[in-house]
This record gives sequence, C-alpha cells and structure tokens, in this order.
Amino acid sequence: MERLEPYKGFQIRAYQEWSGQWLAEARKAGINHPDADYIATPSDHPTPEAAINFIKQMIDQQMIDEDALARLTKGKGEELFETLYGINPNTFEVETVSLNRGGELRKSGKDVELRTHYVAPGRDSKSEVRITFGLTNVFSVPQALVDQESTKRRVEELRKRAAEMKRAASE
Repeated sequence: MERLEPYKGFQIRAYQEWSGQWLAEARKAGINHPDADYIATPSDHPTPEAAINFIKQMIDQQMIDEDALARLTKGKGEELFETLYGINPNTFEVETVSLNRGGELRKSGKDVELRTHYVAPGRDSKSEVRITFGLTNVFSVPQALVDQESTKRRVEELRKRAAEMKRAASE
C-alpha cells in the first residue's frame, strides 16, 4: 500500500513495509528519475499519517539544508540516513557509527581502520551497534539532524556520561 501527498514543492510518498509499519520519503516535485535527491524517514511509523507528518516536520523546520541534502544523496545504497553515537567502554570516548540506506554500518575514527557490518533485515541498528562495536548508551539521529543544536546537546551529555563512567572505573 502507498499514499502520495504533495507538500511545499515536495512529493511525499508513504508506503507500507512487509512488517505492516509505514515509511515515507519526499522527492522534489517534478523529478521522475530514481536517482533524484530525496529525504526519508529513518524509522518505521504505525500509520501513513505519522510517517508523512514526520517528513512535513523536517521540511517545515528547514532541517534539510543543501549541505544536509548533499550528505544524504550518495546514490546506489551509499547515502547516509542515520548516525549513531555511543560510548566505548574501553576508552570512555564517544564514538560515531553511520548507517547507509544499503543497511551497512560504518565506523572509523582516529587510529582506527574502517570497520563495517551489515544490519540484517528486521534488526535494530542500535542493537547491532551495541553488539558489533561494543558501544554503550547508544542513540541515533536521522542524518539530516546531525548538525542540529539538539543533537549537539545530546552528544555533549553523552560525553559527560562517558567522563562519569571513566571516573567510576578509576575509583
């Protein structure tokens, strides 16, 4: 099942997954080729209205600027659509993992070579990050919201939590 709705220059499409949950994506109106720029919901929603409203909020709050849109559209499954943050319990540092539309988690950082892991269909990306990369206190944000103040505050809170964990471990 699917539902189409035009909104402020975008064509929003809500569609139902095999699980019965709904996702939505928005494309610039008038672009009819599959490689066109688009934004999408990072997680399932119980109704098509909820999925469409999530996309409308992103558009209304101008959370999709040209730079964010450029980061989102890498094509062929490479586009990043979610960033996950967590604490490494060995180093007590906040680490970042990216999830692309192809289901691949990627983690790299200072003095660390690129590590990848594919998320099996139906699996939660946060759980996969906890299991595969050993991170704790994991949270995720849609790629379009990575540079928002709310995300920066959450990352800073996570850094404070990591510092508390480090102090507790050294006592």
